[in-house]
Amino acid sequence: MGRGQSRRALPEVGRKVRLCGLRRGLAKAPQPTPGGPLGSAFAFFEAVSPNTHMPCQIKLTTAEPIPTAVIRSRVQPKELSKFVPAACGEVWSFIRSAGLPRPGRHTALYLDAGLVEVGAEVGERFAGNDRVHCSQLPAGRVVTTTHFGPYARLGEAHAEIRRWSAEHGHRLSSICWEIYGHWDESWNADPSKIRTDVFHLLEDQTP
Repeated sequence: MGRGQSRRALPEVGRKVRLCGLRRGLAKAPQPTPGGPLGSAFAFFEAVSPNTHMPCQIKLTTAEPIPTAVIRSRVQPKELSKFVPAACGEVWSFIRSAGLPRPGRHTALYLDAGLVEVGAEVGERFAGNDRVHCSQLPAGRVVTTTHFGPYARLGEAHAEIRRWSAEHGHRLSSICWEIYGHWDESWNADPSKIRTDVFHLLEDQTP
């Protein structure tokens, strides 16, 4: 979030029902760190009806590894609404206190067995502590799309990626992630402009 931008509430998550099928509800939770990009690294929710398809451009590409500062935990679904905003705030506070260069957008990486990494992009690798870890977003072949719209409709993007991948013969792994665009003040009046980049790693790209 730039110097001239206001603080922004983080969305609050609800009930987990399906991995990487996201339905997000927005709720007012204080942005814990002024000066950081809006982050909403949230859990896995059921997509909208499978007959509802969001028109979006989907492509196969190669993702480069992106260093991240994260809180890593296995989180029970009922705890996600507390864990995620707290993790975003803790990570951003660490980034500022450690003076890490070029912090970027907030991220959510969904791994196997309920393991979640919530944090933010950083410009370089660093020495973490017992809470904040140096990690990275995966590298490899991915199916990706850019979702424009409220977080509550992110499940549509995940559903479209799954549908497109099945139609084109691509097998997806269980690993997926989201990168949340820096909050722009115009999004307050027009949520259809909210940007989230969604990625699913192909099955043969997992370690």
